[in-house]
Amino acid sequence: MRPVLLAITLSACASVPQTAENFRLAGCWANRSQPQIQSMVWRENAGALEGELVAFAEGEPASVRNAFTLTQTADGWRLCEPTAEGQPCWLVAHGSTGSLEGGRAFIDRFSDRLRIGVVAADGGERKIFEGVREDCPA
Repeated sequence: MRPVLLAITLSACASVPQTAENFRLAGCWANRSQPQIQSMVWRENAGALEGELVAFAEGEPASVRNAFTLTQTADGWRLCEPTAEGQPCWLVAHGSTGSLEGGRAFIDRFSDRLRIGVVAADGGERKIFEGVREDCPA
């Protein structure tokens, strides 16, 4: 009887939908190893995550700002980057293989490290951010 109960329990766990909390992105991240410091802040908003990437030189005002959203759709999680030209979105790869049609976003978080990148349909990769967890300013 126990093996059947264990199998049912494990199959139920496998079907639990991915939530924003599972990404554990909320908070501040930084990359201070470049000539320009990069800071990425993710905030939860109505079950989705909103991110802002800021780049600046030490002692200088922010020079680059990019906004991102991470939302759950029927197809899975989507990472979007609103721009003046529109809003490109990429399905987030999560433990699956498949077509790169339309591109695919990869969000890799290990302990206090974060890397976000996008692989285009043609195989080219664009790194959006790579850094470590940091305390948010008060």
